[in-house]
Amino acid sequence: MSEHAQAAASVYVGTRAHRRELPNEDDMIDETWDCDEWPFLKTILGGCRDPLVKLYLESNVAAIRRQTVHRKWVAGFASFGTLAVTVAIVQLAWFRDNAIVLDIELGAVLIAFVALAFGNRTRSYWLTERHRAEHCRLLKFAAIIDPALWSSDATAGDRCLADLARRIEELRRMSHPHVRGWLEKELASLPPGRFQPRSLDEVRELRDYYCHKRLDFQCQYFESKLKPKMRRHPEPWRRRVLGALSTWLRRLPPWFFLGSVAAVLAHSSVPAIVALAGYVTGETYVVPSRLEVGLVACAALLPAWSSGIRTYLSAGEAARNLVRFRAKLMALRNISERLSAGQPLSSDVEAEAVLRDLWYSEQILEAEHREWLRLMRDAEWRS
Repeated sequence: MSEHAQAAASVYVGTRAHRRELPNEDDMIDETWDCDEWPFLKTILGGCRDPLVKLYLESNVAAIRRQTVHRKWVAGFASFGTLAVTVAIVQLAWFRDNAIVLDIELGAVLIAFVALAFGNRTRSYWLTERHRAEHCRLLKFAAIIDPALWSSDATAGDRCLADLARRIEELRRMSHPHVRGWLEKELASLPPGRFQPRSLDEVRELRDYYCHKRLDFQCQYFESKLKPKMRRHPEPWRRRVLGALSTWLRRLPPWFFLGSVAAVLAHSSVPAIVALAGYVTGETYVVPSRLEVGLVACAALLPAWSSGIRTYLSAGEAARNLVRFRAKLMALRNISERLSAGQPLSSDVEAEAVLRDLWYSEQILEAEHREWLRLMRDAEWRS
């Protein structure tokens, strides 16, 4: 493993005897015990392994950093944008021609527009780096499961590694327009066909490695999204508090909308009720102007607050579609059960079936990343 990978990866100290009991930290990082148990890892990617891992680590760190900055700008836009709308409605209802309120409104609007501009910019950087990092994963496993590397034709393997080196360089130079093009240009690839493996034992080792390193890691990830409270390692108290706050905030927008409708209903019903009371008693009643203004202001404020909350929540990478994650998890588990890690292979037909299942798994993960990237691109705060 390269020095870059050893420095940035989270390494557990242990022996092969308890390696499988440890959590799978990152499917891009092959630890020493991985290379000991599956020796093909030392040579399968040739000179492309270290540049690919180095690019992944750099992009992953940059994506995390830029996502943090992006969330702060979106939080600023949601907060000050909501404040500007609130002050404008309150000023119109109760503080007409108040210079101080007008200054607060103007300041909040300016800050909101600045946050919007920088939020758009940082989101492009974040999504580009995240796509680059995730594409490194796809490149690694697409190359490892390529039949050319496991066939008896040595020249086919050399061509595969040359193509991998070229794609790594293209990935290094990728910019945000390339990400948009990748989202809009979805090509259907063909599953692997017939091939002559060098050794059935090698294909079996590939299957076992893929089940442990790729499928187990991705299943753990999807499970953590579906059951965040059941993670093996407890989260820090701050993250738990923020998670509870986020859950509470997600419940507010529907209630705010319902409250807005109720305020409109009250605004339209009160005059009718007052008129009916006057007709019954024979006296004249007048609806207080402050009540009417207050109901209208409430009807306008609640949707603005709801929109601000939804905008803030849309900036995160947290799961917004549990059905999608559950479907991907079930599909990967189904493939993992079919692969039956540890069982020997008895024929070339079985080896071909293994590579097809690995290919299907990579197609599922690529589609999941594509869906996530589209979801973040079309976040509500910009739509």
